[in-house]
Amino acid sequence: MTGKLTLALGFAAGYVLGSKAGRERYEQIVGASRRLWSNQTVQSTAGVLQAQASDLVSKAKDSDVVNKAKQAVHRTQDTGPSSTPVTTELYEPATTATTATSPRTDRSNGIAP
Repeated sequence: MTGKLTLALGFAAGYVLGSKAGRERYEQIVGASRRLWSNQTVQSTAGVLQAQASDLVSKAKDSDVVNKAKQAVHRTQDTGPSSTPVTTELYEPATTATTATSPRTDRSNGIAP
């Protein structure tokens, strides 16, 4: 039902915005939509739907699923993205013995002495 209503509203909005029927047709459409929206049945239905939506939101906020999700997020934030310790063995540079006569001993400026 919601999908059909959304499709109808999207079609109506597209027609109004893209209509080449002129200003008179535009005014007719706007007037019809205002009459529809001001209809007491539409207003009461909108009020009922709004109340039901509010109830569903409050129930969802109080549900166990939401609370568990919040706890999981807090645990993740406390421990960081990964609780696995990082070993530095993979990141240590390999050390090689160099002699004092090697032309590659001075790397500070990229030029061999």
